[in-house]
Formats: sequence, C-alpha cells, structure tokens
Amino acid sequence: MLLRVDLSEGSFLVDVGFGGATPTSPLALDIDGEQPTTLELFRLVGADNDRELQIRQDGLWLALYRFTPEPQHSVDLELANWFVSTHPESTFVNRLMAARPTSDRRHGLIDRDYSVRAPNGALKEERLTDGMAVVELLEREFLLPLTTADRGAAASRLDALAPSTNR
Repeated sequence: MLLRVDLSEGSFLVDVGFGGATPTSPLALDIDGEQPTTLELFRLVGADNDRELQIRQDGLWLALYRFTPEPQHSVDLELANWFVSTHPESTFVNRLMAARPTSDRRHGLIDRDYSVRAPNGALKEERLTDGMAVVELLEREFLLPLTTADRGAAASRLDALAPSTNR
C-alpha cells in the first residue's frame, strides 16, 4: 500500500513502509526524471497509469516496485498481508529483517547479516556471531528496545536459525 498526498504543489508519493530502500523524502508523482532525497536519487518511470519506482544505486537504476493510481480495497490488502505474514514458506515468517534509514546512511539486517550503505555507495557488511549480538544491534542501530524476556527469546530463536542462514 502506498500513500498519495495531494498538496497545492501537486501529488506526492510518501512511502514510509517499503523496507530497505524506502524513499527518505516525498516524491512528486507528476515529475519524470531524477528526484533527489536525503540519501539517494529516485525516479518514477512508466506509461499510462502504471508507474515504476526506481532507485539509483552503484551507478544503475534498480526497479523497486510498480503501482497504479487506482484505490485498493481493504479486503485485497488483508489477503496479501495475511499470506506473507502467516504462510510457512514466507520470507517474512522465516527471516528476521530490519531496515532503518538515518540522515547519512541506510542500515539493513537480514538474520545475522548486517549492512550499512552510505549515499556514495560505500557498503559495509558484517555477519554477526550469535543471536545476542543481533539483539544488541537491534537495540543500538535500529532503536528497538526489548524487554529482558524478549531479548532472551529473540537471541534463542536467532541461534536456532543459524544453520539455515549460513551462506
């Protein structure tokens, strides 16, 4: 689901929930070409009513998603959300994922793999050693405070996932 905001200056895409490459600034819906945000360049391309959101990364334009302006019904969103949040083979059920843009970089986490990307494309990657290291990172870099019980449960679950997430 996307949020469209109509102002006197025009219509804007305000998408705060996409994940790792969420635009950090509103994007004008009626402008073709590059649009700077606080971290990267984005653009909307397409024909007719279909639009594709792209991000400039490592010198290339990468597609993030396509959308149309038609309103969606809550039943359509509920079904898709139910599937990705409950199906036993869903990535969102089987992987820990977190993303947080800051004023000068993007933080990303998938299971024990932590990455930090700067606007100039510099990428730092690190594999965390155990579940407690992931829990501490979630609190420090992603600003997710956990209770003592949640910290222990999360660390145990992450340690149990370790064999299936080694690459």
